[in-house]
Amino acid sequence: MPVCARPTLAAGLALSLVACAQPAPAPVAVAQPSGGEVAAAAPAAPSAIARVRVIHASPDPLAAHVAVYMDNSTTAVIPNLAYRTGVGYEAIGAGVHVVQARFPSAPPTSPPVLSYNTPNFMENRWYTVVAHGLASEPQGPPVGFSPEEDPGAPVDPARAALRVFHAVVGGPSVDVCVGGAPALAGVAYGQWSSGSNGRYAAVNPGAQQVVVRQHGGAPCSGRALGGFQANLAPGTNYTVVAIGRVGRIGAVTLEALVCNDAPLTAPSQCAATPLTPM
Repeated sequence: MPVCARPTLAAGLALSLVACAQPAPAPVAVAQPSGGEVAAAAPAAPSAIARVRVIHASPDPLAAHVAVYMDNSTTAVIPNLAYRTGVGYEAIGAGVHVVQARFPSAPPTSPPVLSYNTPNFMENRWYTVVAHGLASEPQGPPVGFSPEEDPGAPVDPARAALRVFHAVVGGPSVDVCVGGAPALAGVAYGQWSSGSNGRYAAVNPGAQQVVVRQHGGAPCSGRALGGFQANLAPGTNYTVVAIGRVGRIGAVTLEALVCNDAPLTAPSQCAATPLTPM
């Protein structure tokens, strides 16, 4: 089965995101011990579980809201998923899944505007999937889904850890500076960062100024695209997704989605904050 097939789009329609929940299987009819009427047994939970979070990072106005279906179900697992939000981590069966997308007003039996085969999610692992790009403009970057496995444990118990995904349409490669010091360098559009700890860079915890700068020359010496204040907790992993669009046509406000990463005892929270001009 293919791991990451390219999405298919109906003409004039836009993207959606990967779902974060698995529809329950149909009830199974079983006989009563007394030999009486047949009753519906409760479906068993999947024995092999992965946990998946999805982040909607496409600034395409036609994809501002989407409904997400999974494995050919006619019941939406995410009835209305909005730009600038993240959903998860949700438990799904380990393995590969087929995800379909429709606009919220479309009948659940109508042809999906997008279909996507997920990666092979492994049992007892954590994942983040970022959806990005443009579906309604052929000249723009196409819709993409960028999955990444999450550590599931603190990268550095004494410090905070930060990774970045670049989803700013039309934006240059960037460096990320924390507290005035280089943290992550040369992150290109549609890519995850590379740091001293895999995708992450360990940074000092506490209140920090995070600045996104155009990559070029010495790290963090380029033009500032914007910055924001973050209160980073020690022993905590964070994902920062840079979102928006730059350019003369269709500019969208530059923002950062700041998300707490696994391990978590509560649902992941992603807060959008503007990238304030420096």
